Amino acid sequence: MTGPDFPDTLWNDVLLNRYVDLDRVYAGYYTLEADTWHTQSIGNVDIMVNHAGISPKTSKSIHTHGEWAITFAVTKSAVLFAYPHRGREFSDYEKFIIGQFAAFVDVSQHIHIILLDRAICLRVARSNDLLSLDRHDKFGDLVTHHVRHWRQFCRHSPSGPMAKKSQPNPSNTDIEICHRWNGGWCTSDSCKYRHICS
Repeated sequence: MTGPDFPDTLWNDVLLNRYVDLDRVYAGYYTLEADTWHTQSIGNVDIMVNHAGISPKTSKSIHTHGEWAITFAVTKSAVLFAYPHRGREFSDYEKFIIGQFAAFVDVSQHIHIILLDRAICLRVARSNDLLSLDRHDKFGDLVTHHVRHWRQFCRHSPSGPMAKKSQPNPSNTDIEICHRWNGGWCTSDSCKYRHICS
């Protein structure tokens, strides 16, 4: 039986139901190294899996909704190949995370949802009594920490989440808001865009 295209070095995490690092999946998915094949046995079933090498020099990581969606789909296909009964769980969880992405209009803020997803997956992997990703009622504190807290701080802070000594063009509404500043990347006092929360 041939398994889905998935980085070989991460198959053990899938098969042992451990945390799967989506950044490593993403890096392996786009690797330029040659693929090889090997057989992984689960009980009396042999599964032939594709080895997509992940170079230690690879620095790819997920920053956008699109990158997350591609990587989640690849990971979901691997997990459902090993555990077909988890289809509904993954479908519900995917809808939940996509809903969180949809709540952020500014794509530069999607990193907060990516961090939320990582925190949820880590909690489920480390928990003895929380075995499913679709237990949304158990993740309220993580949503507050990674999403709601940041939004509230941005909305109520007069100088936004990345306060600086000066705010370029803070009150001129004819000037576009700086999306890089909202994402935490622009620190220039001479930026031509407004440094206010979007």
